[in-house]
Amino acid sequence: MPSIKVLAIDGGGIRGIIPAVILAEIQNRLGMDLFKAFDLIAGTSTGGIIALGIGTRCKNNGPYSPDELLNLYVQNGPAIFRKNVLTPERQVFLPKYSPDALESALAQFFGDAEFKSALIPLLISSYDLQGQLPFFFKSHKIAPDPTYNWQLIDIARATSAAPTFFSPLHLTKGDEDYALVDGGVFVNNPSMAAYAEARSLDPDAPAFTVVSVGTGDRQDQITYASAKDWGLIGWAKEIVPVLIETVFLRRLILNCEPCPDAPTIACRFHTCKMHPATWTMPTLKI
Repeated sequence: MPSIKVLAIDGGGIRGIIPAVILAEIQNRLGMDLFKAFDLIAGTSTGGIIALGIGTRCKNNGPYSPDELLNLYVQNGPAIFRKNVLTPERQVFLPKYSPDALESALAQFFGDAEFKSALIPLLISSYDLQGQLPFFFKSHKIAPDPTYNWQLIDIARATSAAPTFFSPLHLTKGDEDYALVDGGVFVNNPSMAAYAEARSLDPDAPAFTVVSVGTGDRQDQITYASAKDWGLIGWAKEIVPVLIETVFLRRLILNCEPCPDAPTIACRFHTCKMHPATWTMPTLKI
């Protein structure tokens, strides 16, 4: 019996360019759409947007290619993360960026497509402020419960609503009421969540192959001299990136721990400092 193959894509804002490039190279080398090569795809924040793009019928009854999603960042990134002279003052009292450009880009890419158009089980992370609990959008829950369906633009907006950067998404359906923010506040690297979900879907699988695609490392550093006098406002500007990077490191360490019950191969693509043509990919029987 072949292993269950899982693709997990990290959060990282505009750094979603990196997994888009990596995934484009993987798809090129495999010679097939990525949803055909994996049994489950998971994503957080910018990785959640990519997962929706490559794992649903959101473009002419088919998925986007990673190359096409790369254009989402190249063409819309400057508008989504636009700053002006009032940005520093705005972020003291309001989210740093208006969600208008982000929502416009998501509407352009996903249109009226719904979660039920998923081509493969998808796991997209968010966090519910009202319930103070993780919230996962799971496409495979739709088959037994057709009412469990959402617009892709809402899922993409929820998973990428990074605190202090964008406002939460208020999502309602019937009696359900959620205030959703970026899943990166608790699972920026969704590998372990994806692995756990894959095991719950196929508990008898003999092995699992997890391909985890990251968004690179932050190059800026917080020095003692700059942080020693921070108060509430000083920490408010930096605490979200610090926490998200900490979540990433914890999950990366966990990715490297073997599971005693089922063999797991964890392949980590995290940076893209070399040209794709020089990459050496692990041997994966896909």
